[in-house]
Amino acid sequence: MKAEFINAFPAAFLDVLSKMANTPAEVGKPFLKRDDPGHGDVSGLIGLSGARVRGSLAITFPNETIMAITSRMLGETFTEVDETVINMAGEIANMVMGSAKNSLGDLGYKFEMTIPSVVVGPAHVIAHQNRLPVVAVPVTCDAGSIHLELAYEEM
Repeated sequence: MKAEFINAFPAAFLDVLSKMANTPAEVGKPFLKRDDPGHGDVSGLIGLSGARVRGSLAITFPNETIMAITSRMLGETFTEVDETVINMAGEIANMVMGSAKNSLGDLGYKFEMTIPSVVVGPAHVIAHQNRLPVVAVPVTCDAGSIHLELAYEEM
């Protein structure tokens, strides 16, 4: 696993969070995730596939965190995890993947993105592609904690 590839995703997430939700955040120490349950209640998932690399990204939020971020992004208050909040988790994953795709393209990585999906529920399982190793990156902000998970392999 190459740091230049992995680092593109937290950087893209921080940029999306700052620009779209006016929310600064800090990245914690990445770690190798060894279990399947998500570290939250709502996860946006998106895959990537190219000639040189394939994998998937999951961004997992506790309910309170995704509601606060959605509220900031849309300028209205959300007090329950409804369809709009759920869809926002998928849209955030899409924006992060798109931003990372652009920056990684400059480094020679070319890939396509899948349509994002969302998984909801406490301790839900995140099944990354082909059981690839998963690097988890904790992120904290004033809205709460978030975990990014990246599973990928170079071919």
